[in-house]
Amino acid sequence: MIHLIKRFGRDIQITRNSGEVVYVDGYAVEPSKDSVITIRASVQPTTPEDLEMLPEGSDTKEALKLYTIEKLNPRSGNPPKKGDFFTVNSLKYEVISVEDHTSHTSMNIFYYKVIGIRVSYDA
Repeated sequence: MIHLIKRFGRDIQITRNSGEVVYVDGYAVEPSKDSVITIRASVQPTTPEDLEMLPEGSDTKEALKLYTIEKLNPRSGNPPKKGDFFTVNSLKYEVISVEDHTSHTSMNIFYYKVIGIRVSYDA
């Protein structure tokens, strides 16, 4: 799988919030420290089975799936902490789900399956 991702994947820009949420006067304030990294990933459409695994209420009309060897951070917590974001064809997606498939190292098959939902409707 690693060789397939490296050979057939494409470069994807990941925006990662590197700071922690702070509270000012009782309100959560998002940190302004974002870092941008480039990873190699195979971009795929999602399947109905992929979408069933997402949290309730996720708008899945426009979702994409990535296969990558890099661990990404999904949205999590209550209140929700932003996950990583990725951009494909100038469209922005937030990482909602990350499945860890790194336990198959004896067969040299380890990767992460990432589902992201579109968050920006800018053309």
